[in-house]
Amino acid sequence: MQTVFLQRLYNYLQKRSVKNAAQKICKSSNVEQTLMEEVVKAHLLAIVYDENLEIIYVTDEHSSPYDKEKNLFGAEKGSDNSLVDKLLFYQFKIHFSEHYKDFAALFQASGESSAEVVTKVNEFIYASYLNDESQILVLAENLGAVGGTVYILRFQLIIVSILSLLLAFIFAVIMSGRISDEKIQKARIELLANVTHDLRTPLTLIRGYAESLKDFTWSDEEKRNHDADIIIRETDRLGNLVNDILDYSAVRESKNPPKIEFNLSSMAHDIINQFGTERMNIQIEDECMITGDRKQLERVLYNFLDNALRHSPAGEKISVEIKKLTHGVYLGVQNYGTPIPPENIELIWDRYFTARQQRLTGQKSGLGLAITKGILENHGAKYGVKSNEKDGTTFWVIF
Repeated sequence: MQTVFLQRLYNYLQKRSVKNAAQKICKSSNVEQTLMEEVVKAHLLAIVYDENLEIIYVTDEHSSPYDKEKNLFGAEKGSDNSLVDKLLFYQFKIHFSEHYKDFAALFQASGESSAEVVTKVNEFIYASYLNDESQILVLAENLGAVGGTVYILRFQLIIVSILSLLLAFIFAVIMSGRISDEKIQKARIELLANVTHDLRTPLTLIRGYAESLKDFTWSDEEKRNHDADIIIRETDRLGNLVNDILDYSAVRESKNPPKIEFNLSSMAHDIINQFGTERMNIQIEDECMITGDRKQLERVLYNFLDNALRHSPAGEKISVEIKKLTHGVYLGVQNYGTPIPPENIELIWDRYFTARQQRLTGQKSGLGLAITKGILENHGAKYGVKSNEKDGTTFWVIF
């Protein structure tokens, strides 16, 4: 604000000061005294012309203290300084006042009550009438007085900006290190707590049913098979959980997947056939080619289809759409189950969020969408989810 607008603000205030001074002088009952006071206070040059544009009075902030013996009409009241006063007066009249006189003439011819102009040398000149328009008051002020100040402020701004950026950078490095350490520690604790909880449940069940199988159920074939099925189910769940954790870690570590072109349409048909097409509305354009890691992107589509089917009402179909766009390929999987609350739209991608919300007890670890998010971000894809009562829930990706 200071380096750019200081000169403009200074000019505005100086112009207003000159105009205010002129109004006070014109309205004063003691014109000569008020004129001297305003000239000294506002650092002005003041000239008074008669109706024939002859100078009858001139003063500035330096000469006004010595002009107290002179009235507005130039008549000398004392004799001591009369010769000096006359010499100064006529020297100004001859050498310095032509452009002021020209401006006064233009003002007189205009018929306006006041006039103003800024000259090429950045001087503000203002004119108005005195004493029932029998005299013309001209006030002048230099507007270029803050150029040096602006230069100093700009130099200071550069120094202060450099120091501020340097201090901000040092502070940011220190704080980011602390925040990062805190976030990492918090993430480790959260991951350990979630993994421990999810591992404890199947291990407890496996141990309990194994002991039951050993101690009580050998003679009861039905009970034995039931317990053995639970052990197998929980062992599978434990294996899936460990695999998901390993996959999640691998995705987080792998920032640059292989860039191999393949047919997304063909891949989608292969995965859809694993689920069966009975509950699906399929709208897939042919030859939708994309670049990336096919195995990882198979995991993405598999997760979307699995989630859509699990969250759809019995007998309700889901929709799978793949189409070419101007700048990419669109993939969308839609289901008409219970919509996701708006406050959870962004949170569903967090690891274990689904498991925490629904307390899954089947084969799901709660890492599916977190793994999906990591894969899509590694591939530089845009992704998201739309969910409402009317249109259901759609997970979409643009490759």
